[in-house]
Amino acid sequence: MKHVLFLAAFLTLVGASALAQPLQVYYADDLERQPGVIHVTKGFNTIIQFYDRFDSYTVTKGEVVQVQELDPSTLWLYTTQSQGITGMTVMVGGRVLQFTVIVRPGDYNRTYRVEPSRTVYGPVAPAQSA
Repeated sequence: MKHVLFLAAFLTLVGASALAQPLQVYYADDLERQPGVIHVTKGFNTIIQFYDRFDSYTVTKGEVVQVQELDPSTLWLYTTQSQGITGMTVMVGGRVLQFTVIVRPGDYNRTYRVEPSRTVYGPVAPAQSA
């Protein structure tokens, strides 16, 4: 009986994690050239975390998606619509970041993170003496 309960719990956990949306990461360098896609679902939260404070933001069609500031570097997007599409622009540190926001059916929250660039900085190796 314990094995059956364990198996049922395991399958429930695996099924739930299969539905989970992984964190989507965008880079400001890319968003300056091409809009990133943000998905929003009625009844679920969509969060965008920026690498720095944003200066301002604008949404083309306010009836499609609403935006609320959670803190100086995080936006919460939500909707009362079942479907739709709109543009969104966010200014971060003088950079113009473009998004296409798509409202569509779904059944989970989403989190997007915007990093400044794809460049990875690691520790600098000490110089060799001659």
